[in-house]
Amino acid sequence: MSLGRRHVLALAGGTALHATTLARSPEGWDGVGFLLAVDRFDMGAYRPHPPGYPVYVALLRVFAAVLGSPLVAAVTLSCVAVTVAMLSLGWLADRIAGERAALAVIVLVATAPLVWRSAATVGTEGVALAFFATAAALLSRDASRGAGVALGLGLGVRLSWWPLVLSALLLAPRAARRTVAIAMSGSVLVWLAGLAAVTGGSHLVALFAGHARGHFTSFGGGILTDPGPVRLQLAVVDVFARGLGLGTDVLGVLAAATLAAAATALRSHGGWTRTALIASVPYAAWILLAQNLRYEPRHAVPLVTMIAFLLGLALAHAPLRCAALALVMAAIAWRDGRTGRAVLPAGAQLASFVQKSFQREDTLVYGGRGVRFLELDSDAPRSLGRVTMGDVVVDLSRQDVLPRHALVTDELTDLGRSPWPLTPLERFCRPERLDPRTPCIALFEVRWPASLDPGQKNAR
Repeated sequence: MSLGRRHVLALAGGTALHATTLARSPEGWDGVGFLLAVDRFDMGAYRPHPPGYPVYVALLRVFAAVLGSPLVAAVTLSCVAVTVAMLSLGWLADRIAGERAALAVIVLVATAPLVWRSAATVGTEGVALAFFATAAALLSRDASRGAGVALGLGLGVRLSWWPLVLSALLLAPRAARRTVAIAMSGSVLVWLAGLAAVTGGSHLVALFAGHARGHFTSFGGGILTDPGPVRLQLAVVDVFARGLGLGTDVLGVLAAATLAAAATALRSHGGWTRTALIASVPYAAWILLAQNLRYEPRHAVPLVTMIAFLLGLALAHAPLRCAALALVMAAIAWRDGRTGRAVLPAGAQLASFVQKSFQREDTLVYGGRGVRFLELDSDAPRSLGRVTMGDVVVDLSRQDVLPRHALVTDELTDLGRSPWPLTPLERFCRPERLDPRTPCIALFEVRWPASLDPGQKNAR
């Protein structure tokens, strides 16, 4: 594709719109771990959590060295990466259906709400999308070695996107598959060797195994934690509601109407059916079986991107339908992005409140994922992740000196069984559509009995 003026304007416009909604805080526990990894990489301390995301962390450190702030570096990296993905998918569309299709694909990928969010947050999805989209574009131009390297680097950003490698190999020309596989394997071995050198081979295996057990049975979610019909419903919500903007409000209904009008164009392009199925079914099956669809809609990013790509091909000669769909999706994505900038995640609000209201040296904060935001500032009060209030009681009873202030969040279970009174301090909330896992966190202070000196050892 020769970049015409319209293509350049579409790319620049999409990037500029994404930049207006760049996050002012990581979205959650994972994002905090990525930012902490800029200073010190330690998977055992979840900086970041396994599988380590080594290629992403390496790129993040490069951006941080230039931009200074890890947060600014992370959101800038996401924004730049999604622009690269838009360009690569435009090249691929041009190869398939011409320059008009390339323009439509760039516009629809840029405005799809879940892709837009990937461009504006702290996370690996935008960077992974850039590598896998580049691999697809290179495959279409018979650049097998380059495609393999891009696939391998993409796995070093998001290993959980491995089914896309299977799709790429199935769609590659038969004669090119060996070259793609060898180049990809070499790329993976490079980052895997680096990861093993930093972490230690046996420790790395143990971390991977522990993470896999937890992922499939508790914190990750999957077919073992949700019934099949429920998972299918969650996938539909992630792809069409959170991914493309469909909903019951005015903009959501408009999105549904414009998407339905756009989808009619797909009927005249039945020749793409086989390719679309090979590209999407392996990944769709994987996330239905093994990914956290209830709380992490970002796992649907590849599927949302594929839908936007196919719609762009189909709407190449239907500019009004393409523009209508893009405008509605952009309005939804921009609204949510601006809301996300204005209303920080509950954990970030909690961290700000605690830092302003309590001193580091005499305060201890217990909670779940939300309290990890306090780790981003070395001057913030110390935080400890726990599951139950019983864990907190045991931990405090073992301390030589009780903190002057012990704070707990309602992320802990069994708060009602606390042996000490809990005084409500504040409740921090964000719209659930932006944070389905933890839209609200309540903070309480533990009140010691009057007979106890808060600076002395508690009776066991």
